[in-house]
Amino acid sequence: MRTLELSAYDAAGSCVNGVRLILGFALRLILLALLAAAAASPSGSTRKVWADASTNLLGGLSPDGKLLSYVERSSGDLGVYTLATGEKRLLTHNAENAPTFAYFSAFSRDSRNLAYAWFNDQGFYELWTIPLEGGAPRKLYSNPENGFVQPCDWSRDGKQILTLFFRKDNVSQIALVSAEDGSVRVLKTLSWFYPKKISFSPDGRYILYDSLTGRDEIARDILLLDADGSAEHKLIEHPANDIFPLWTPSGDGVVFASDRSGTMDLWLAPFQEGQITAEPRPIARSLGRALPIGIAPDGAYYFGLRAGRSDVQIAGLLGEQAVDPQTAGLRTLGRNHAPAWSRDGKRVAYLTQIGTENYGQESRGVAIWIPETRQETRLTPALASIARVSWSPDDTLLLASGADGRGRSGLFTVNPDTGETEGLVRIPGGPPEGLEGVWLGPRAAAYINGDRTKILPAAWDGEADRPPLYEAPAGAQLRLLAGADDVLAFALERDGKPSKVLLLTLPDGRARTVFETAAGAPQALELTAERLYVTAAEGQRAVVWSVGLTGGEPHKTQLPAGLHVSPDGKQVAYVASDQREEVWALEGWLEPEATTAPLESRR
Repeated sequence: MRTLELSAYDAAGSCVNGVRLILGFALRLILLALLAAAAASPSGSTRKVWADASTNLLGGLSPDGKLLSYVERSSGDLGVYTLATGEKRLLTHNAENAPTFAYFSAFSRDSRNLAYAWFNDQGFYELWTIPLEGGAPRKLYSNPENGFVQPCDWSRDGKQILTLFFRKDNVSQIALVSAEDGSVRVLKTLSWFYPKKISFSPDGRYILYDSLTGRDEIARDILLLDADGSAEHKLIEHPANDIFPLWTPSGDGVVFASDRSGTMDLWLAPFQEGQITAEPRPIARSLGRALPIGIAPDGAYYFGLRAGRSDVQIAGLLGEQAVDPQTAGLRTLGRNHAPAWSRDGKRVAYLTQIGTENYGQESRGVAIWIPETRQETRLTPALASIARVSWSPDDTLLLASGADGRGRSGLFTVNPDTGETEGLVRIPGGPPEGLEGVWLGPRAAAYINGDRTKILPAAWDGEADRPPLYEAPAGAQLRLLAGADDVLAFALERDGKPSKVLLLTLPDGRARTVFETAAGAPQALELTAERLYVTAAEGQRAVVWSVGLTGGEPHKTQLPAGLHVSPDGKQVAYVASDQREEVWALEGWLEPEATTAPLESRR
């Protein structure tokens, strides 16, 4: 018995010891997991750097980490912002009210020169350079066939500018442009799509960029191209969307954005001799609508942020006031604008931003909202850009202003049930916002032509061209076309300035002035069967004027700017927006120690 008791005691002791061993092993596993999680967790902190009326995200960070380049919104000039003091200085001097403006820019490696895109008065972009400390700007490259140019980086010796071309035939190219004579050497042709970010490695051996994985895909991988264009391979390949790659200052790491964890986060992958050497690790979670600007020598990661919201509001119309507004949208909240009522008053179509963030033209889809049931559907028309939509009189089609994926701008029809898209009026190489058009009937439309001097009827199903509905006086241009039944409204401009708003009655073609710009420069027109609403500038804000179609003086209202009135006149749709652009810095994330476990697989 004693022996049995001792055996039981020994067995119990053995069980206790075994449990202790298991618990100890489990605790060690938990500790290791916590340490691994801590090592993989973001450790940096962010701070706001710049946010005022001039802030925009079309520039870059100087390699010495002291300056940001930008475009001054009010004049279209190229400028630089000093990070230490907040001082702003313009480098170009655009003519007042000129159609020309600066766009993307990139600093030379010694931070002494800027290469920049300049939109000229002929309607395409050129490549220019300018010294930061005195000296005149110099046109380096101009070719209407390469209608869009984007300087991305400079070579270490300052002799070559890494440039993205987007040609009129819808082909994009990565090229080197000589900073001395403007000669071009194409390194890579990318067909119809273009990278979101391109840069030289710090040692000058490689070019880093992101690219779509296939024609029908939206996800991107990150590629490495030899600096002479001789060889290329996928550097970071993953089913997720990996975009916006940047080099760390030493060149031993690649920072990129990815949605591989379910949100768009910032990741760091170690790099050596043309390869990623370990699994990427996250360095910042959910930065928002972020766009990379550059990484300073001290490791501060500068990024632009599109903050705020843009939502479509549906409100009752009580007299000349909007009451009880309700926000439209479900999955698209915060990124919606340009609403348009269906003719039966049951649906509202609006544009919504889709896909990942872009520096310039947003990728836009169409959403359709049913206010009564609060249902939303989304369409993705086969268009590269969309600026506005309107419903046909029978509600079977949407008329979309924009551009297709072949470099053609104009008017397109979109099926509101399927998203099927067809071209109606197309102009090769036109602006991405397309042409301003309105419906005249279920299968009839009118539009302002490309040089904005005529209102033309759209040729439908092979119809022969018909005479213009209206021609602007010599030296004038037409804008802000609106229509209702057999009446058109539009603004007349002279010398780039709105001068008045006219009503055109069809089919007799009689035009009369109904609004003079002494009351404010028109920004938007909304025409109903009884009234014209003119959204016009008044100082720093916009006000809505009401104009009777049968006569009477215009008068101010309390209605929201840019309103769209429902067909029964009982509701309005408009946009409430506080969107703004800010510059932030992520600091404390770049550490000298090894960052990740060995790379086990390449997906």
